Amino acid sequence: RLAAWMESVTGRKSILVEAGGKRPVPLKYFFASKRDFSPLFRDVAAGPGADHGLLGLRGDGITKTPKKLKDMKEKGKITADDNNVLPRGLELHPTLQSSLERRLASIDRRIQKIVERESYDDYGGSFISGREKRRMKNNMLKAELKKSVPSIFTLIRRLRDNDLLPAIFFIFSRKGCDNAAAILCDSFKNADEPKEKRPNIKKKYRKGKKIGRGKGRARGRRTSNNNDWDLNEDELAMVQDVDGRNFRADLLDQLLSDDFDASNSDRFKPTGVYDDSFLSDENIQYYADIGLLTFDEVKNVAFRVLKFNMENEEIEFSNETVEQMLCGIGSHHAGLLPAHKAFTETLYRLELMKVVFATETLAAGINMPARTTVICSMAKRGDKGMELLETSNMLQMAGRAGRRGMDTQGACVVAATPFEGPEDAITILTNEIKPVISQFTPSFALAVNLVERGSGKLDLAHSMVQKSFAAWENRQAEEEMESAMGVMDGSDNGSPEDQFLNVFQLA
Repeated sequence: RLAAWMESVTGRKSILVEAGGKRPVPLKYFFASKRDFSPLFRDVAAGPGADHGLLGLRGDGITKTPKKLKDMKEKGKITADDNNVLPRGLELHPTLQSSLERRLASIDRRIQKIVERESYDDYGGSFISGREKRRMKNNMLKAELKKSVPSIFTLIRRLRDNDLLPAIFFIFSRKGCDNAAAILCDSFKNADEPKEKRPNIKKKYRKGKKIGRGKGRARGRRTSNNNDWDLNEDELAMVQDVDGRNFRADLLDQLLSDDFDASNSDRFKPTGVYDDSFLSDENIQYYADIGLLTFDEVKNVAFRVLKFNMENEEIEFSNETVEQMLCGIGSHHAGLLPAHKAFTETLYRLELMKVVFATETLAAGINMPARTTVICSMAKRGDKGMELLETSNMLQMAGRAGRRGMDTQGACVVAATPFEGPEDAITILTNEIKPVISQFTPSFALAVNLVERGSGKLDLAHSMVQKSFAAWENRQAEEEMESAMGVMDGSDNGSPEDQFLNVFQLA
């Protein structure tokens, strides 16, 4: 349907390409909690995009022979249609199942102790009702779920121990991405080294000025009180966006050029005055010891960041961001400057960044291949409050794992949350993918803008609305209904029931 709609809008023939067979790099699913890091499914090679697929669920990855299916149906182990039955291999992994059972048994014992401490009535029954016991059990279960949430630092250590880096952490909040990167960097610095032995990155200088002025937002020099920018000859090639932020016109091209993709870090050693202590072997070794990069990788990142800041003072990186990059950490979301996002993508593509905290928009269309994706939340706020993720959204994020030509297997790690557990992860991954539904909802602002662009006429607005996927679906439904009514009117044979069934091809 999407291909037909695109063809009707563009006027060009759309070719629908369906990739058959398995993924080039199969996936493996894990579940991470504070205590456990275990495969999610009982069959460790099962799951969407995995070697065994969904083990026959809805026809994906059928592994049972027809004879075995017939025997199972005769014995009553499955219903007449096995396509909608959850196979045993897609059930919870025994490690996670035993952990869940221990948690529930512990809660039951705690409730029993509370009941035993309470006084009994004249008939030998407890004053605590069954309803109160259920409420207590739910509250205790919620408390246990909160305790099981792993820290970012713990997740990184487990990924590194299992050789699952580089990784993309999906967090549904821009502020959450920045906070996670800052917390992880602080955790690295506070893990083993005393505070007095840490190098102070704020003591680096460039051209007699401190690098870390402000927070890295766009800045300039003012010559009067009229907010006009005083640009010298080196700053003439600047462009300004609607918010008044200034950028070099060739900055993004320079970031994505062959020079920035080269692996020789000596080419990026800046010319000019800078503090040698910032690039000293002692400082480089410090970040190599505490972070995720090697000595040479940290040195490469340091040269690239210093060159960027020297050539782009108006949008230089803040001291905190520089420290995160030297530790192999970054964040990527729509709230960052385009140049900063492009710089992060370049570092990650060159394997000079091992961990990126990103929003779900990164899951579509950006070339940042990862060995592992980490889903940090299984629910997202929608129109009806907090709801579990759609299966398509989860699979889109999980599908970023596995680098073709580099990895033999990708990994998707679902992290425990204060409100969801491994059962919810299995529910999301095994649910049927919902069809694409148009989200086009005209508003008053859209109507005003379209009328303005059409110079007061409604032709442009009408054309734009008619090109939407929702309008196309409505037209298709009307045409199908008219065709069905024509078939019924032109049919003289058979009962009305047969005619109705014939229309919808059910007879």
